[in-house]
Amino acid sequence: MKKYLFPLLAGSFLCIMLFCAFFLFNRQSEMNEKKRANTGKSKSLIIGDPIDYVNSPVMIFPVGTYEGPRVFKDKLTGKDISSANKVGFFSARDISSNGTVAYEYSNTCADIYDEKPKDIANDQVNTDVQNLIFYNRKTNEKYYLSDSALHITNFSFKTNFQKELIMYKIIKSDYNGDSLFTNTDGVVLYMSDKEGKNFLQLSPDSAQYLEYTYYQDVNMLLVKSMVDKNKDKKFDMNDEFMYTKVSLSSPNKG
Repeated sequence: MKKYLFPLLAGSFLCIMLFCAFFLFNRQSEMNEKKRANTGKSKSLIIGDPIDYVNSPVMIFPVGTYEGPRVFKDKLTGKDISSANKVGFFSARDISSNGTVAYEYSNTCADIYDEKPKDIANDQVNTDVQNLIFYNRKTNEKYYLSDSALHITNFSFKTNFQKELIMYKIIKSDYNGDSLFTNTDGVVLYMSDKEGKNFLQLSPDSAQYLEYTYYQDVNMLLVKSMVDKNKDKKFDMNDEFMYTKVSLSSPNKG
């Protein structure tokens, strides 16, 4: 039995990598790279380390771009360290409560409301998470969160709802025209089931999602957003708040 185990594992691993490589090849051909001086920075499409869903065989692989230095200086030794060993897409925050275990994952380069400090100071690095690959290590099933490219700043596992869900904060466009995809462009709230399927938009386009309140008695979300009323490409107190209702029993766009 052991002599067949390694080829089986290697074959599964190869399938995952080919699946990812196909996505990266297509995404790279679609992206319009900005011209830049030779400053020691590089921009590349990479696959991040897998994230395990709590108490589940599902693994989540972030896929996106990294733009920043090719090497960093180790603070202790002063030696060069490859950026591949330094940079990650997401930082995790424990949001467990009432005996349930759950985590929130934030892209600290894009989620400017994340209070955690960046691993790398200043604006040396930009990371843009463009999709998630879900892989079930028991069944070998693998699939993308979305068929099209996204800009994911944050996602979290919600185990306190009547049915477990994953909530996502996503940027749909470079609204302020600064060539970056961050919360200043306006966040749109999405959700999926805990396997990453039935992906659905909940809050409006061209608005800044702020927060939601969950009403357990009716299994409903009330989503609060801000609309750029004065069209100045900013979201601030000169704009208007709006609320959208989402029934989680029969979810649809808010």
